[in-house]
Amino acid sequence: MVSLISSLNKLRIVLLLETLCFSILIVAFFPHISALGGSQMYLGSIMSAMSLVGIIWNPIIGSLGDTYGLKFILVKMIATCASSYFLLVISDSLVVIFLARVLAAFSGPIIPMTNTYASEILKKEEQSSYYSKLPAVMSVSFIVGSLLAGFLSEFNHGYKLCFLVMMSFNLINIGIIYTLPDTKAKSEKQQESLPLLEIAKREVKNAVVKLINVNWKEYSDIFAVKFCFELAFALFYRSLSPSFLTFGVIGRSMGYVFTFMSFCTIIANIVFVNLKKTTYSEDKFGSKRLYHSALMLFITSFILSFSNSVTFFASGLIPLAVARTFADSTFTEALLAKASEEHKGGVTGAFESITSFCGMVTPIAAGILNDLYGLKFTLIISMVPTGSSIFLANRLA
Repeated sequence: MVSLISSLNKLRIVLLLETLCFSILIVAFFPHISALGGSQMYLGSIMSAMSLVGIIWNPIIGSLGDTYGLKFILVKMIATCASSYFLLVISDSLVVIFLARVLAAFSGPIIPMTNTYASEILKKEEQSSYYSKLPAVMSVSFIVGSLLAGFLSEFNHGYKLCFLVMMSFNLINIGIIYTLPDTKAKSEKQQESLPLLEIAKREVKNAVVKLINVNWKEYSDIFAVKFCFELAFALFYRSLSPSFLTFGVIGRSMGYVFTFMSFCTIIANIVFVNLKKTTYSEDKFGSKRLYHSALMLFITSFILSFSNSVTFFASGLIPLAVARTFADSTFTEALLAKASEEHKGGVTGAFESITSFCGMVTPIAAGILNDLYGLKFTLIISMVPTGSSIFLANRLA
């Protein structure tokens, strides 16, 4: 039965299940920790530790993908993630939970690496279909995952049931990826009988050497745009919930807000698919799309910074969804258009480390700014990276 499913649809299933895991984790993890007595500082320490691991590890695991092939590495990544969910199922210890989330960080950027893998095994027309539908697939699965987590959490040991379902999704994805084609023939390195520690030490060293040999200047423009985008997104998402709370939006209403964001993303994706066939048909390197995304980001920062009503503030979620949709659908294409086959995995891993870096630094910086000057000031500050992204995106070749 599985053999009757095309590689394109198999990758979509992998993407769907990974996004389901992500959305279930968002809904279930924080209440679970709170029920166990975990503090906000504990939760923050988990986020910072995971981001720090991502900064260091993502480029290395990407480079390992260049050496061994992305299929081989993806299986290891997802298996690591499944192991972390298993620890969440069997233990209520805050120490074990902390270690489990750090272990999950070592699984690397599964979705971006899956997208890179898609560029290697899919035909050109299939790639276009895959990338253009990414935001819609992720938005639908995010909504379904949130609802599923809410339903499961009402059962006895509901949070553990959520983690068990996530682990099951990971195991299904491992089985799916095993049926997909290899991108590299197995090398002699994979069949060596050296001790595991020696192999790991050597491969990390080789990965670092390969990363050093990459001509990073060639990617500086797209990396700069990515940094501005991710910094702005991190500031927005860090400030959204506290800002809505100041307008009296709580409980179920807050859930409606994020559902509204998901629906906006779905609609934006439908519009994007049509525009890609018409307005952006000649935009092979994505520079025009990223420039328009940057404009939407700046509009978002303006609305969120100067709104005095919840309706006007919520309207800022529309350009935010458009910007996120256009950017997520374009960044991978724009990067892969520049990257050589030899360094594709390493460059992709380094590219995603920008997200980890912003995720590590922004919560601390935003927290300090919020305490000293208030939420409005933090949102006004977001106009700096959004304004810079317009300038930098306009210069992309």
